[in-house]
Amino acid sequence: LEFRRVLFRSQALANAATAAGLPGRIHWFGPAPSSSELTAGSLQAPDFVHGTFSGALADAMTAITAILFDQRPELVVIAGHGVAARAAALAANEHGIPVAHADAGVRSLDPADPLDRLRRTADHACSFFFAATSQQVVNLVREGFATTHIATCGSLLASTLPRRDRASTQRPVVWLATRSDTTSLQAALQPSLSAANATLSRAPVGDPDNLRIANVVITDEPELMEAAAALGIGCITISNWCARPETIDSGHNFVTGTDAAAIARALSILLRKPPTEIGRAHV
Repeated sequence: LEFRRVLFRSQALANAATAAGLPGRIHWFGPAPSSSELTAGSLQAPDFVHGTFSGALADAMTAITAILFDQRPELVVIAGHGVAARAAALAANEHGIPVAHADAGVRSLDPADPLDRLRRTADHACSFFFAATSQQVVNLVREGFATTHIATCGSLLASTLPRRDRASTQRPVVWLATRSDTTSLQAALQPSLSAANATLSRAPVGDPDNLRIANVVITDEPELMEAAAALGIGCITISNWCARPETIDSGHNFVTGTDAAAIARALSILLRKPPTEIGRAHV
């Protein structure tokens, strides 16, 4: 999902730049996307594929500086908060090139979340921001960024997601999508699953095609929270922090923490009623 989000938002912004008369080029840092991955997300291949940075941030900055000197861009747009994105932002700043951040302002607000520190680092190296929702705009304004430099563009993940193909007569499917050990949680969920005649899936977290058949997603992955809401699927966030609070406001996401009893209650509610019938979700 993160691969699809990063590449899609890169393409959307590159296409917009080209339409405005400023040719946009996508530089991809990581393994070259396969044709099947591109087809599954209705994505185009990047213009340049540079491979994965295995060294430190300074090494990435050195490599990207060479690209900046060769390409001479008017604007650098970073997507995500990984090593390549942060290195590109810092290198561009060093050479006076303005930087914009796609999907800026994402925050879990968890003091112990290392990803939140990387998100903040990426944002604070930029001058312009594309935020998916008004909540992300609020996060940026709280940190002192000017609203005149922030644009709200909606979800850049939704367009890459698989179509739903569940029949209403099939048994409900609950996708337990987390990398944590869930042995005790699965036992706690069994009464709720049995009452609804539902099936529990432990399919891999990184495969978005599981969203095609899921009725409820139980996860601690921010991308799956957003994807579930975009497809109208009920979601249960099994952590004490949520990086996608807009999914709570839309009524698609219950934030339960790690308490198994609370997760089971939320699951019972979501199996009885689709998210559109719930309104704002609190457990």
